[in-house]
Amino acid sequence: MSPDLIHEQLGTAPFVPLSVHVSDGRFFHVDHIDFVSLVRATRILAIRSEGGRVAYLDIDHIISLETRESEPAA
Repeated sequence: MSPDLIHEQLGTAPFVPLSVHVSDGRFFHVDHIDFVSLVRATRILAIRSEGGRVAYLDIDHIISLETRESEPAA
């Protein structure tokens, strides 16, 4: 997937929650823009989970981005 396409999706205002699907079948939910970072120079997408874990994904292995509805505020 191209870094431009990923950057475009991450730059939507307001941010739209999404799922990132990778070539090995895993997927990662991104609920807020503060939990994701695209480093174009290294072609890495970093996604932080609420538990503090970070997944570093090579964007060549990202096969799709799927928008999701945001969770209702409690």
